Amino acid sequence: MTTKPRDLMGAAEIARHLGVSRQRVQQLVRQPGFPAPVAVLDMGKVWDATEIRAWPGGALPTERFCSLAMNTLVSIR
Repeated sequence: MTTKPRDLMGAAEIARHLGVSRQRVQQLVRQPGFPAPVAVLDMGKVWDATEIRAWPGGALPTERFCSLAMNTLVSIR
């Protein structure tokens, strides 16, 4: 039986994915609803990349900006 290895992310990879600093990631991981880490290693915590990508707060910065811009335009009209 062969198991497929998990796609994992550390704080640096999450920061890159979200377009934020690693310090901001440390704030985000304490928020309710943020995915739980799958392991704690000597180098730090690691998360399942699929869960991070599916996290509602994890929309890419461009998507967040476009959403904000559209909401602003709608409220102006």
